[in-house]
Amino acid sequence: CSVCEGIGLHEDHKFNVSGGSSSATEGIGYQIIREMVKQRLKQKEEEKKPAAESESGDDDDDDDTSLKLAMLMAMLSDDDSDDFSSGDVVYMTRDLEKAKELQDGYGGWVSTMSNCLGKRGIVLEKLAHVLKIKFENGLKWSVNPALLSKSPEKGATSGKFNRYDIVVINCNARTLQQKQKGHGGCSEKMLKAIGVRGIVHTIDEDNDVVVEFINSDKWCLNPDLLTKVDTSKEEIESGSLIVIIDDYEKVKELQKGHGGWAPKMIEALGHAAVVKRVAGDRVVVDVDDNEWVLNKKAVIFVASGEDMLKANGDLSKPLHELHEAVKGLQALQLLAELEERKQKADTAKRVCIIS
Repeated sequence: CSVCEGIGLHEDHKFNVSGGSSSATEGIGYQIIREMVKQRLKQKEEEKKPAAESESGDDDDDDDTSLKLAMLMAMLSDDDSDDFSSGDVVYMTRDLEKAKELQDGYGGWVSTMSNCLGKRGIVLEKLAHVLKIKFENGLKWSVNPALLSKSPEKGATSGKFNRYDIVVINCNARTLQQKQKGHGGCSEKMLKAIGVRGIVHTIDEDNDVVVEFINSDKWCLNPDLLTKVDTSKEEIESGSLIVIIDDYEKVKELQKGHGGWAPKMIEALGHAAVVKRVAGDRVVVDVDDNEWVLNKKAVIFVASGEDMLKANGDLSKPLHELHEAVKGLQALQLLAELEERKQKADTAKRVCIIS
């Protein structure tokens, strides 16, 4: 409906949002479509020039209606967005000027969108010729498909590591300091990451690896410092930190007979979470205040609850300090009681709840 309204194909029709009195012109979909149609009409007018000044008004109306129909078909069929489907993992271009130019007629450009350049995202839906993308930083934008690709540009992957790899720094302080020269340097706080597990977040243009550690620190590191950790044989328990596989088709298939698949689960792909409980070959997690039951094969084990506690300091820390230390890891948005803390605490006041 909004496509026809945006083009103005039926000028005698009025289009209102179901259940309300708001006009469709208030929606971003209408604005995008109307903007694109105006640009195409202007282009056609420039091409025609004053060639049909002697034609009758009726002929002009017929030509205009035909043009609108042609544009409607073009938007709903053969366009660049056909290369992408809901759930696809995509990567935004790193070219700022290109992005600004190509966003014209596709929702426009605002300065905040620069935070998504070079970032990974997931296709949420297709609206006419525009794709709605949720990026890894949580931002959602309507994007020109020409700015997206299914594989990252140079600097988004490394020969040794990929996003969501589980890694650890296995070296002494001196080696870390030496190898960090020319890679951002080394601070005293960085030394605390030695022996602590982390998740590969991104790889920069120099192929340095940005790692988010389970102690909530985030560092850009020389890839030679990192070792991949095979966690496939480690047992997932209540309180374990996991990452949900970011493969839409694979997770959807794995969910058959394991809690099923819901469209909103797309937004949970690639997120980290703390396991609330385990039931056989299923795990229960919370992501963005949504509780999901997942096939164990759909998640990657990162670290145990005990590892999380060790990485975040002495158990004698007050509860609120421990909470502050762990909440930096983006997906720790659920309540998970850690049995390891219970066993070591002297009183019930020392039971740890992570949220």
